[in-house]
Amino acid sequence: MKLLSSAPGKKIVLAIVDGHLPQDHGIDQNSILVTNCKYRLGDISPDQFETFPDSWYGQYHGSVSIDDQKTPHWGYNCFIARMDVFRQSWLYQLLRRDLFKNGLISFTMDLSRHLMYGQCTPDQSAQDVFQQQFEQQLAIFHNEHQVIKHQVPYRNFDDRLALNEVVMDTKCSLVLETWFHDNVLITYSEKTFRALKLPRPWLLFSTQYAVQNLRDMGFDVLDDMVDHSYDQQPDAVVRQSMILDQLQAISDLDFDHATKIRLQTAAQHNLKRLSEFYQSFNHDVVDTIKRATQRLEARS
Repeated sequence: MKLLSSAPGKKIVLAIVDGHLPQDHGIDQNSILVTNCKYRLGDISPDQFETFPDSWYGQYHGSVSIDDQKTPHWGYNCFIARMDVFRQSWLYQLLRRDLFKNGLISFTMDLSRHLMYGQCTPDQSAQDVFQQQFEQQLAIFHNEHQVIKHQVPYRNFDDRLALNEVVMDTKCSLVLETWFHDNVLITYSEKTFRALKLPRPWLLFSTQYAVQNLRDMGFDVLDDMVDHSYDQQPDAVVRQSMILDQLQAISDLDFDHATKIRLQTAAQHNLKRLSEFYQSFNHDVVDTIKRATQRLEARS
């Protein structure tokens, strides 16, 4: 979205939720990016953007309807919608690690991004793209591909169930964030906050220091139950492997009474934190755009 400022020929560009770099929008001296992304300074000039404050994430406030006494039957959940090479590799890795049979998994093969960026043609099926990505970049997963290629798109739970219900029937959420491939920024979507609000452990595949940033914002990330050391790893492939190691461990977690109480405490704390953010959300958004306008109009 582009907002014109009062200065002729100058504009404010709003880019929200997905990862965006200023150069993706042609940001120059006549424009400024306002975004929820947190950029690593040194990689991106602070003159190019204005970041919404943490209260931006207050939009994800609100309790969820769950049976918080439920004992999970499955080891973990993992919901994969988009079709890209890295997300496809997660499917293969779950098979290779012998984790596939213990999870509630969806791999729905959304091709909208491929079509948007010309990475496939309208006459190609999702199965065609799946095969093409395997042949061109994922051939090391030959055995796993042979197992799964005739089962995709894949879902082993009732699609009429709310995702919250699916999460509560598992011991851990494996969250694959929208933006994970470039450590220049940190950004979150509803996927992360669903995990924070539910009384279940979670592992977050995002960019480096995404978990630390949640910690800094005051969320309980369950450090006493989950080893989030993967969060410090700059390489996405290594980070993926470290997360899979943790997933194997958490899938065997004993959900006794003390564990349930600890998880409920964390979820309630995170709900409260999001509610606090929500209280100042509207004011902070308006204030951020005002600051961006002033910075933009002050440029010669």
